[in-house]
Amino acid sequence: MQDYSSMHPSADLCAAVASLTASVVRRRALATMFWSVSVASVQAQNIDSVAPPHRRHHAVAYDPVGSRVLLFGGQHLVSNTEAPMLQDLWSWNGRQWTQLAEQSGLSMIAHHIYASPTGIFITANRLGLTARWDGQHWATVVNDSATRREMAAGAFDALRNRFVLFGGHVAGRAFPRDTWEFDGQRWHHMAADGPAARLGGAMAFDSDRHVTVMFGGLDSAGRKLRDTWEWNGARWSRVSNTGPSARFGHGMAYDAARHESVIFGGVDSTNQKLNDSWRWNGRSWMRAETSVAPSPRSEGHLAFDASRGVIVMIGGEGEQTIPTLNDTWEWDGSQWKRVR
Repeated sequence: MQDYSSMHPSADLCAAVASLTASVVRRRALATMFWSVSVASVQAQNIDSVAPPHRRHHAVAYDPVGSRVLLFGGQHLVSNTEAPMLQDLWSWNGRQWTQLAEQSGLSMIAHHIYASPTGIFITANRLGLTARWDGQHWATVVNDSATRREMAAGAFDALRNRFVLFGGHVAGRAFPRDTWEFDGQRWHHMAADGPAARLGGAMAFDSDRHVTVMFGGLDSAGRKLRDTWEWNGARWSRVSNTGPSARFGHGMAYDAARHESVIFGGVDSTNQKLNDSWRWNGRSWMRAETSVAPSPRSEGHLAFDASRGVIVMIGGEGEQTIPTLNDTWEWDGSQWKRVR
């Protein structure tokens, strides 16, 4: 495998990602803190008032077995001195959030969660830990130093039953340019070339064309990217370098009801938070013009709820950074609607 030890992030890059990563490291001592769930007033009808706490660096995924969207972990940024990391697990059924676990045994940030026929997993984090949910806690499946990284792009390939992982940031090795796949038991190194090394890119699995789509990110020189790549399980192909503006920290999901990948928000080349929505049909990008949209944010992670045919988004880091967000929105293919 290629040696990335000689890669070092530039000064511009360090500045660009400091708000997303450096503060987390400084506050690791607060990781075990826990607090009461906040109750907020929102513009929604017939929705339960309980919602997960504000957060960033969290992960969301759709669970086809439970017909629900799952939310796990992240960082509850309250102030510059209070930023506990979360270990709670929640589910969303389209009407209300339900807390499945207050303390699941792991405090996790900048990771991924996915649900497969063999269970619910978390992976791709600074610990290199991949774990399976046993109903009460996360049980370790494998601890692989090769996947010890943050802000990597990842998506679950439901056709091949594999979780695909690309890039990210590795402490001491800067930006790897490798592709890995997890089969439910162990990790497989698939490629050492393809897209430029990056963090903060986003992926979604296109279940109609059987490819994993990746857009954008932040490269090792601190530049935001706007390239679109597809992974077919064996090799990468660049399919577009136009469409949405360059960005990183955006959300992405595949809308199987309308056969297109959707991205929302992120941070642009001027370090401004975005709130635009774009659709990829496998050939070209098209901006989705909407009368209502969530507020600008990064890390507004998306998951497609196959049982209801909508994309769900919760939380993220807004324009003011502090506090983080906890609003819930749904995309029906033409409009955003705040539902919590």
